[in-house]
Amino acid sequence: MWIFTILPSWLLPTIFFVGIVIYLVATTLKVLPYAQLFKYLSVAAIFLTVYLLGAKWVDDHWRKL
Repeated sequence: MWIFTILPSWLLPTIFFVGIVIYLVATTLKVLPYAQLFKYLSVAAIFLTVYLLGAKWVDDHWRKL
């Protein structure tokens, strides 16, 4: 996929771990304003980065063949 040639290799794992941290913070500190919104956005970021990391691994595998 052409998007993987533009993105640096560290970006997707970083977004994944930041999404996990934001989810945990929003879950534990429910007094934060917009905690529910942060929780939903972090879950969306986690799912999107897992999907894109899988696509990147498949793309790398096919390029090696």
